[in-house]
Amino acid sequence: MRIIRYVFVFFYNLFCRSNVKSFKTSIKSSLGENVKICEDVEIDSKTSIGKYTYIGQYSTITSSRIGNYCSIASFVKIGHGEHDLDRVSTNSIFYKNTYEELTKKKCEIGNDVWIGTDAIILRGVKIGDGAVIGANSVVNIDIPEYSVAVGSPVRILKKRFDAQKINKIKKTEWWNYDYCEAASIIKELQND
Repeated sequence: MRIIRYVFVFFYNLFCRSNVKSFKTSIKSSLGENVKICEDVEIDSKTSIGKYTYIGQYSTITSSRIGNYCSIASFVKIGHGEHDLDRVSTNSIFYKNTYEELTKKKCEIGNDVWIGTDAIILRGVKIGDGAVIGANSVVNIDIPEYSVAVGSPVRILKKRFDAQKINKIKKTEWWNYDYCEAASIIKELQND
């Protein structure tokens, strides 16, 4: 039965999701147009990924919402299950519905977010538009838009731009456009 599933997923991805190279991506996940998912990426059925987003090899994403034009490197872990520390036992054998219990809080990643290799985004974290997460970081707090955050645990280093530039970028909402229009808007913003 498992082999039949893998064959089905392979052909579904080959013909219907041409940029999905992983057998481990749920066919029930919601993928925007022109999403590129590399080999051996695990994505569950409760994840949605916006258009023009790239996900590198061996990454795992569970019960998350990822915006448009994101760049997620290889070996990134987003939203792995977390055990409830308020319970008498943290062993999942005592959970009525293990998956639901471990993934109660959804991860939310904004648009145009770059997440470096081997980063871990803990359950329930929100990362704002335009943020950058350094390689090997463990993100256990919400990250504001256009911030650069690194470390284990993560700490916010700086803003990428001043408030005026951030507001100007946000007003365009370039990430809601298709590639050609977005590229034109970005070029104008870059030259400004």
